[in-house]
Amino acid sequence: MPLWNSNYITQLEEDALLYITNRVNTVYYRFLLAITAGQSVYTLPSYVRSIRRITCKGKKLDAESFEYISLLDPQSIIVSESTKIEAVRAEPRMYSLHPNNYRNIRFYPTPGVDFDATGDPNGAEIDTKVVVSCWRNVDSSAAVTNIPPEIANKLIEAYKWWKAFAIEGSTQNIKASDYWKNKLDILMQMFKDINNKIFMVKKRQLQGGYLTRDPLAPPVLPAGYRFILPDTVRGDFDSSDFDSEDFG
Repeated sequence: MPLWNSNYITQLEEDALLYITNRVNTVYYRFLLAITAGQSVYTLPSYVRSIRRITCKGKKLDAESFEYISLLDPQSIIVSESTKIEAVRAEPRMYSLHPNNYRNIRFYPTPGVDFDATGDPNGAEIDTKVVVSCWRNVDSSAAVTNIPPEIANKLIEAYKWWKAFAIEGSTQNIKASDYWKNKLDILMQMFKDINNKIFMVKKRQLQGGYLTRDPLAPPVLPAGYRFILPDTVRGDFDSSDFDSEDFG
């Protein structure tokens, strides 16, 4: 009697998504974080896999260790939301992850003003609010937070049959299992290559400091500036032959 049933196959499909997302960061996500003045510790949403960047009013916050921030202000003790002595209030310049709960982050200095979480994290709010950029878990309920179906379907199929043929019992077929595992490895490598190219532009944009940079302006010479060559190389030239317009 076959050991496969609809519940088992469904479970394999769910396991496949976890297998894929644990090996490839597929969803780059940005959201606004609500900040309360006088509170330095915040819990990130459960879908956050890893933080890529946090900005406050468009400026990047430095990621530091929990111990380093504690040494900056030894009199401030942050144990939990109920047990804490806050540091001085000012605009945050850095943050740290809690050593025992990576979803808890601490800002330093302690935020001195409130920030709401309404608006578009990819729009004008970047310059006025706290924005968290991260890799997040997939969510099949929304297209923007899920693996594209044309890619996911093939990967899930390969994972599903790899595990299904490997199960002990009358349906076990090691050769078939190895075939689907090899196919999965090839598809995963192709997916990694595609994924890296997709996020290549974003990686180049995520520079230090502000989220965007203005192009370097050309140098402007002072008004009335005249370029005078030394006597040793002047030759037949005169200072009147060179003006600031010649180097605009």
